[in-house]
Amino acid sequence: MQTNLDDKKGFLVLDKRVYVDGKPIGQFADVAGVKVFELARHREEHLFKIYHGYGLSKNFLGYLVQIGVEEIHLLLDGKRLGVLVKEWIRSGMEVRYEPYEPQIVLREEMFITLE
Repeated sequence: MQTNLDDKKGFLVLDKRVYVDGKPIGQFADVAGVKVFELARHREEHLFKIYHGYGLSKNFLGYLVQIGVEEIHLLLDGKRLGVLVKEWIRSGMEVRYEPYEPQIVLREEMFITLE
């Protein structure tokens, strides 16, 4: 099954994988009965240094809520960090910079180490 989230920005859900501009960014998983979105990141490449956090598209976070995803797991340099989707939205800060869509950035300290 294919779901196109936003033709203008290039979001695409194909089966359990999510792509942005043709590149895979993460996947959906069931972890101990909890619906999760997992994404792998490297701290040096993906940390918003100014905000000390990680960002996801505001529209995509809304989509996660809409389809019932409860948690986001960040696979970061060999560690699994987790946060509730609603917590990311509630505690994150909206960041806008061209040419990207609005992001919600969650501070690194808000994540809980899972493994």
